Amino acid sequence: MSYDSKLDLFVGNNNIWSQIFMKTQKSTGNGALFLDRDGVIVEEVGYLHEVNKISLIPEINPIIKFANLSSIPVIIITNQSGIGRGYYSWGDFYKVQNTMLKILEDAGVTIDAVFACPHHKEAIARFRHADHPFRKPNPGMLKMAAELMKIDLSKSWVIGDRSTDILAGLNANCKGGVHVQTGHGGNNDEIQASLQIRKPNYYVTSVTSLNEITGDQLFGKKRMGTIHHRIHPH
Repeated sequence: MSYDSKLDLFVGNNNIWSQIFMKTQKSTGNGALFLDRDGVIVEEVGYLHEVNKISLIPEINPIIKFANLSSIPVIIITNQSGIGRGYYSWGDFYKVQNTMLKILEDAGVTIDAVFACPHHKEAIARFRHADHPFRKPNPGMLKMAAELMKIDLSKSWVIGDRSTDILAGLNANCKGGVHVQTGHGGNNDEIQASLQIRKPNYYVTSVTSLNEITGDQLFGKKRMGTIHHRIHPH
């Protein structure tokens, strides 16, 4: 099988990347931990497509580890308009992803699935769409994951550095969202926009570092009583 034909296994007719690993046994009906990639798992460098520019954010590791040990699927959901705009290819994305996953595995944590959307209103014709249902803040990637992996979205959390990540969680009827002030998240407009998404049945917090949040607060016994939305000035 050639390199290109491998990629065809993961990109559907809707041009959405869907790759499920499920390396550990998960319980049907569990919630999931949905993670944005750039600015949450890896440092934001702008249209990351080169392996030598990967720099992991280690503060995410304990939360992923908690999920791994608790049979909670960990799923990356990432907008990839750089592909849609023609800046790089699915092949570049695949190389970056494989390297990133290997680094995470070496740190003792695993990812269970990756979903990526290349569509954008300014993309080349094949990927051009004014408001694609899979591009965050729309919930398409989360709903696709829920259907394929038997996930209970009402028990799920989203972590992202943009308000669009947090809004995607609301639109998918997730339990809550954690906005982290890394990547684009340090912008005060992003902080305010994220906090304003909070609803009575959708919890939102903003933290300077993921060291301030534990997996137990999201999925364990401590639950929401210990999570409050907050702002840290810069």
